[in-house]
Parts: sequence; structure tokens; C-alpha cells
Amino acid sequence: MSNNVNARNTSAYAERERTKRYFALLGVGGTIILIVVLLFFSRVGQGELTVGKNGFTVKIDKPLIEQVPTRHAILKTDGEQISYTTGKITDSMIRQIELQNSAPVTPERFWGKNLIDKRAGFVLASIDPGQWSIKFDEGGYVDMQRNIVELNSAGGATVKVSRTPTSAFPDCKNVKCVVGFVTNILVQAGVAPQYPDVSYDDASGTALLTFRNRDTQGETFIKIIQKGEYWYEATTDYNSVLTSEKTRKDAQKIVTSFSVTS
Repeated sequence: MSNNVNARNTSAYAERERTKRYFALLGVGGTIILIVVLLFFSRVGQGELTVGKNGFTVKIDKPLIEQVPTRHAILKTDGEQISYTTGKITDSMIRQIELQNSAPVTPERFWGKNLIDKRAGFVLASIDPGQWSIKFDEGGYVDMQRNIVELNSAGGATVKVSRTPTSAFPDCKNVKCVVGFVTNILVQAGVAPQYPDVSYDDASGTALLTFRNRDTQGETFIKIIQKGEYWYEATTDYNSVLTSEKTRKDAQKIVTSFSVTS
């Protein structure tokens, strides 16, 4: 009989130990999830977190590129340091927007402050999207002489996005080579009166260059990024007389934060 009692006691003790370990693991798992969520929002800024049967859903109102941890590089010009992004936007963030809006994302309109092209795989954002009219040209996907997207403001500022197959630069293996090719054309054509100020980020295949445009007498900013078999180019020009300072800053921000998707 004593053997039976000892067996029952041993079994009960083992069961209690398993139960304690189970709840301990739950506690650790819950703590890890909480830490991950807190770290996420400490980086992305404002957002809305909903906990439901399908897990966590994040709704974000700011430009996507400002909501994810991303690397930056610096372009140094005369008396100014201009920051530009070198990271990528994850496709999962775009899928979240589609699910939340129950509609496919298209580059023919801004979604909040973001203009997203899923097919080409890029994102740009504006401080004031309402000031820009959008011209979308599907032919830009296959014709490097045409812009995929062109934004125009009432003050004469433009933002253009195009892409060129890497095969168009057969001798170029990095972004520095491509920028050299582009700048030589600009200088020879007289559009850029002298060699532009340039910054490279070789690891991400990204470059930013700027120069005083002979035609507009304003600053031109060009950002070049490699993605797969294409070189992407985002360019802004503005009229130094007609374009307001607010619009000039927005146009510059659109180009410097222009990003491709992963």
C-alpha cells in the first residue's frame, strides 16, 4: 500500500513541476512578445496596435520610410549636410495597407502620404500630397526613356521616377560607375555647369547627387538605386522664382527618401 502512495505522490509532484514549467514558459513568451512590440513602436513612432484572434495588426499614418529602422547616408555640399535613405521597405508593410483598405495599391494615387508602385517595387512619400498632380505611365516599365511616375506642383516643381536595365551599362558593376556615366552626360549637355556633389553608399547600391541646374536656376537632386536588374532614378527640379520654399523642401524630401521594396 505504501508503494502505491509513494507512486501517487511522485506522479503528483511531477505533474506540479510540469505545470510550473508550462506557466513559466508562458510568462517568458509573453515577456518576449511585449519587448518586441515595445521595441517596434519605439522605432516606428505613432501607430495603432490591435490585438485580435488573428494576432497583431499595425496601422500607421506616417510615411512608410519613417516608420521602419533604416540606414542613412550623408551628402555634403557647401555648408549643408543632406541625409538620404539607403534602406528598403518590406513588402509586408504594403500588404498591410492593402488588407486594411480592402483594395489593391496602385501608383496612380497617394495612400495617405505614400505613393506605392508594387509592380516596379518602389515607394515615395510627400509631406503635402495634395499639392502634387500625378502622371502615371505604364510604358515606363519597359521604356527607359519614359517616366513611370511624374509629380507636378503648381509652383513648377517636378519629381520624376524612371528605371533603366543594368544591361544599358554593361561596363558598370557598381553605383559609382553609373553615376559617373550620368554626370558626364549632364555636364556635356550643359545642364550641370560643373561636376555635381555626389555621395555613394556602395553596400546598398545607392547614390545621391545635386547640382545647380542651368535651365531652372534651381537645385536638381537625383537619387540612383540598384534593385535586381534595374537602376532606379528619382529626380526633382524646381523653378527658383515660382516654387515656394515649402514645395522645394517637399520635393527634395521625396527624392532623398525615395526607396525600393525588398
